[in-house]
Amino acid sequence: MTNKKSLISKILCFIILAQFLTPFVGFSEMKISAQDSVLKIRFQPEETPLQDGELADSGAVFSVKNQYAYGWNMDHTDATVSRDTYDNSGISSLTRIHPDGKWEIALDNGTYEVSVTVGDSVYSSNNSLTVENIKVMEGLTLEAGQHRTVKKKVAVEDGRLTLSQINAAGIETALNSIDISLVNTYTPALIPPQIRLPFEPNKVAGDKVLLSGSMTNVHNAPPFIRVNGLQGEISRHIREQIESNEQQIQQLSQNAVAIRNSDIEAIQSSIRSSGNKPAIIVTGQLNLESSVTFGSAEQPVILIVDGMNTNRNLNVTVYGSLILRGGLNANTELDVNVINPAPDENLGNLWVQGTVHLNNNSNIHVDNELFAGSLVYNNGSLDLSAKRIVVQGNMNINTMVTMNVDEEMSVGEVVSNNSRAELNVAQGDLFVRDNVSVNNHLNINTGGLFAVGGNVISNQRPVIHTGNEQAGRTLLKYVLSGLKAEYYSNNNFTGKKAVKVDESISLAGQPVLGVTGIADQHFSVRWTGQIQPNYTDQYIFSARTSGGVRLWVNDQLLVDDWTTKQHVEQGTIQLEAGKKYDLKMEYANDMGNPQASLFWESEQQIREVVPSLSLRPFSIPAVNASATDTSITLSWPSLFNADGYEVEFDKEVTVLGSEPYFTEGDLSPGTEHFYRIRAISGDIKGEWSITSSYWTLPAAPLNIQMNATSHTITLEWEPVIGASSYEIEVNNSTKNIGHVLTYQETDLNPNMPKVFRIRAVNSSGSGAWSEVVSKTTLVGVPSKLQGIADDQAIHLHWDAVSGAIAYDLEIDGVVSNNITGNSFIHGSLQSNSKHSYRVRAKNDDGISEWSDTITVHTLPAVPQNFTAQVEGSSVHVAWDPVAGATGYDIEVDGDVLDNELKLEFTHSQLPLNSEHTYRVRAKNEDRVGSWTKTIIYSTHAGVPANIQTSVNSNEITITWDVVVGALSYDIELDGTTIRNVSDNLYIHKKLVPFSAHKYRVRAVNAAGAAEWSGFVTATTTFGKPSNLKALAKNTSIELTWDKVESATGYDLLVDGEVLNNEESLSYKHTGLEPYSWHNYRVRAKQGSFLGEWSEPLTISTVLGIPGNVKTETKSNQIRLSWDSVKGATGYEIEADGTIIDNGSKVIFAHTGLLPNTKHSYRIRAKNTQVVSDWSEWTTIVTGITAPEVPKNLRGEVTVNSVQLAWDSVNGASGYDLEVDGQLISNSNQLEYTHSGLEPNTMHNYRVRAKNAGVSSDWSELLKKTTTPALTIKPEKDSQLNFVMIIPYKSDKSERRVTVTYNAKDLEVMDLRAETPEMELGTGSIAGSPINIIQFEPGKIVFSVQMSNKAAMNTIIFTALTNQFTKVTYTIE
Repeated sequence: MTNKKSLISKILCFIILAQFLTPFVGFSEMKISAQDSVLKIRFQPEETPLQDGELADSGAVFSVKNQYAYGWNMDHTDATVSRDTYDNSGISSLTRIHPDGKWEIALDNGTYEVSVTVGDSVYSSNNSLTVENIKVMEGLTLEAGQHRTVKKKVAVEDGRLTLSQINAAGIETALNSIDISLVNTYTPALIPPQIRLPFEPNKVAGDKVLLSGSMTNVHNAPPFIRVNGLQGEISRHIREQIESNEQQIQQLSQNAVAIRNSDIEAIQSSIRSSGNKPAIIVTGQLNLESSVTFGSAEQPVILIVDGMNTNRNLNVTVYGSLILRGGLNANTELDVNVINPAPDENLGNLWVQGTVHLNNNSNIHVDNELFAGSLVYNNGSLDLSAKRIVVQGNMNINTMVTMNVDEEMSVGEVVSNNSRAELNVAQGDLFVRDNVSVNNHLNINTGGLFAVGGNVISNQRPVIHTGNEQAGRTLLKYVLSGLKAEYYSNNNFTGKKAVKVDESISLAGQPVLGVTGIADQHFSVRWTGQIQPNYTDQYIFSARTSGGVRLWVNDQLLVDDWTTKQHVEQGTIQLEAGKKYDLKMEYANDMGNPQASLFWESEQQIREVVPSLSLRPFSIPAVNASATDTSITLSWPSLFNADGYEVEFDKEVTVLGSEPYFTEGDLSPGTEHFYRIRAISGDIKGEWSITSSYWTLPAAPLNIQMNATSHTITLEWEPVIGASSYEIEVNNSTKNIGHVLTYQETDLNPNMPKVFRIRAVNSSGSGAWSEVVSKTTLVGVPSKLQGIADDQAIHLHWDAVSGAIAYDLEIDGVVSNNITGNSFIHGSLQSNSKHSYRVRAKNDDGISEWSDTITVHTLPAVPQNFTAQVEGSSVHVAWDPVAGATGYDIEVDGDVLDNELKLEFTHSQLPLNSEHTYRVRAKNEDRVGSWTKTIIYSTHAGVPANIQTSVNSNEITITWDVVVGALSYDIELDGTTIRNVSDNLYIHKKLVPFSAHKYRVRAVNAAGAAEWSGFVTATTTFGKPSNLKALAKNTSIELTWDKVESATGYDLLVDGEVLNNEESLSYKHTGLEPYSWHNYRVRAKQGSFLGEWSEPLTISTVLGIPGNVKTETKSNQIRLSWDSVKGATGYEIEADGTIIDNGSKVIFAHTGLLPNTKHSYRIRAKNTQVVSDWSEWTTIVTGITAPEVPKNLRGEVTVNSVQLAWDSVNGASGYDLEVDGQLISNSNQLEYTHSGLEPNTMHNYRVRAKNAGVSSDWSELLKKTTTPALTIKPEKDSQLNFVMIIPYKSDKSERRVTVTYNAKDLEVMDLRAETPEMELGTGSIAGSPINIIQFEPGKIVFSVQMSNKAAMNTIIFTALTNQFTKVTYTIE
């Protein structure tokens, strides 16, 4: 089935094209062409299912269908049925063939195996069929349910495989199926002969002509070998040479100088005067009367003439070439000499496009090529010599002729009527396109081959010698078919022997041998060679002979009957198509009338004489090659019938005997050589083997150089000619390293010896080993080379290397040798200088590689003259520059700062009296020098602040705030500095009254004296006024003091305000608040001079009398209230003559009274020091009893209203409401709606009952907040997030939230957006504090478990409208 599919796919494109073209050119049948492909045709109704890989035939007439062209010669759809008895469709359906019914399928011509299955599952059948007119079955009667399959191999020759029913009474074949497969075949072919370059050497001497025609006179026939196709190939070869000559003649004629009248003097003059070498002259017909020379060795000529005639004995000499567009006629002796004076292939030619007709003794010598349309020689002798001769037509040589040719002679036809003729081609071939007719003696000698495309007619057997061991060569390539035939003069394979090639074994009468001495009455012959069958089959070989015969095929003796009778003997053998088998047949004739023929036949192979195309005289040697570095030896299995071999090695042919080997020596190593071999028997030659190449082994590598490091050994060598890779042997282990000229052994230990040898490798094998070389790795490379630098030296150290006896240290490019230790100090260096180092170890075996180079810099020098200066809250440091430094680091209080290239640093904005540390270092790139010594400095102490002076008449006291960190103070008194004042106070004594003085102060600490404070001035004054007294009243205070001598007036300091009291010694401070405190001081003055203030006096006014007394009466009590009195800590009430301490309260309730009774009250304030006067008396009469206070005041809130309600009070005639502080009389209603409110706003409410002008107390205050509301205008179908923040209350662990919305405007998508899952049901929400209590359209109620912080919940809505809508929520 797979093969079938493969076949169908290969031809599908062709099928489609065929079907497309059918309406125009008729269908083109599809054919099976691949071997092993199987077509399975099942005869079944159209509606029956088809099994995979099968074709169905439903009885339709022949047409293209299913990619093949097949069908019946008449409609059989009515006779195609399916039976249901069996499951196998291959036998459950069938076509009952009509009389004269015929079925065909288009196939390539070839041999096929056809399997035909017949039978009926239900009815009996009588079956008779032929396939390709070969009877397959006849009268095969089968019962119902019986089936029979018959196989037959048939040959298709008309492009269609035909199956026909044999018509007879009662025959109605039940055809189930046909399977067709192409039988494996081989089509023999023979490469036609070719005349082409390159030349092939022809060293073996021979005596045969290669002939495509026939020998018409077998009695005088020379030995020959049949080679078909020579006439066409020789004709092509001659034609190509003619066409080439004609093109050259045409080109030369275009460039030639024309000479009229064929004047010889004019021709010669033109040649001499020509500036061209050669001169090219064209002229007409030359009729020569005397000898003539054209051109010279110095001035050659190409002379083109229409023709040349001569009737005299004369000589014609041409230096150059002579071209005759007509003929050359000489009626008497003519000597022609065409000389090539220079190595120019275009000179030295004699080209005659017409006929060369010579009649008497003539000599023709041509240095290069003689070409003639035809050549006729009639009388005397002719000596002709040339490098090549080409005669397009006939060459008739009728007398004594000798022709000597160097390279090749090609002639259309040869007629030799001479008494003697010799045709000698020293090196190459003699080709005759048509016939050779020999009437007299003819000798032919060629270095190459003698080949005739037509017949050989010989009345006298010509003598033929071919081959030249020294210079023989041929352009003819050909392959022989047939068998090597060895004829013996005796019938027991003894006596005189003649060897030829018979096209087949089909001997009838005397063999044409071309030699004498073997009679047809008594001889034996042995045919040997190879046979190549067309089919894979069981073959029958038949030997029909009149005499004894033996036959071997593939070394198997098939026929063995060595008798003299006329008989046919047979033998069978299985052969494979296209495979060559050795064949040998021996025949002995002792009866006269010799007959011997070999036939073959099989199921596929028709009986016939084994044809020439299926036979070869020799097998092709299977060559093996081996090589040394200077020789190549070829060997092959000995061929059973070869007498020798030709070996072509590098285009040189060597003829061998029967030994199956060949050695070519003295070759260069590593060179490629080409060879091929063929079997020979004399001048009978087999096919060449395929040209192959082989290399001599490469030479041994030379000049191996070795280098070692501590861990590697590297080998290098010169390239070896012809090497494709190299093998290296390391310590007896061999590996191929590829086509490289170096090898490195790595990962070795120091001081490790290694042994190596190398050889080159090419396709022929491995060459000779080089000499053994050895190398030891060096001592190890020192590792961990390190340098530690200061500003004047670098201390170097490295790890000691095992086995090292000393070290070389390269310091800044200079090598210090033989350092015995593994450390070194490089001293006396400049600071901040760069130095490089590397180190290597050494011992007696050598010196290791250098270590990696390290670079070390000496450190920059330590900065000098590092100083600091304190300036207030700053410290300024500076230092000298360091040579080569690119920057400086300064460490300030432990922090390292990059100071760039600056040589100073100011540490500013420091706390006063703070201590700071500093050090500095130089740096360069990534290197830093050593630090300076640390210096410690403190900032100055602070500037004294708050400098105060106090004066009297003879002293001034100066004070200031203590300065942190100050050790002492300096004070400047009127320009004189007093140092080391230890306290923050100084008394300037012994001063004159009314004298002015100037002062400033500075602090001193370890850093020195700080900045001066600002100046303050003070003037001595009078003494203080004394005996300052005050008399306090409710709203005033009166002051008095003693007089101060010399004072002209007094200033009062009254509650911080200075007042000029003139000369008065008293002052009354009026308009004061009761019990208000006041401060007073007084000083004397005289003009602009002011005295000291007196000691301060603080006193308060007397307490105020309680005022704004109000009363509120009830049936059994009186309630009083009054304004608080400033400074009072308590109050006393005199009620009905009884003094009552009311504490600090400003309300007094006199309870337990009888209705309509009269009571009197007065009040006074007091504190711990004083008591105020009493207020005026208040008299109150009690009234009737007031109703109770309303209870259960409550409210229901909405977005914009609060609905209030309370319980009824017994006896109340009405109620008052206080709404947000506003009194509202509500008549006798028990509820009230407070409307028109804003959402989420708080409102306060209380209620009282009233009756007959008496009201109860107010209820407790009720606070209510309107419901929060979010007004939105969503975009329809969009989603919005409604976020609620639920505040934390410490007294509530759970809070309840109610959300309302318009279900027509909004749809809930998720009750809690914060969780990953969508929540749309009641119950606790996993992973959250939310519990959904109620969820219905328009309302959501949930609780929140609180945890010491506010909670948040987000509800996702989808908008169902574009209009405004509201969402509200309340939190409980």
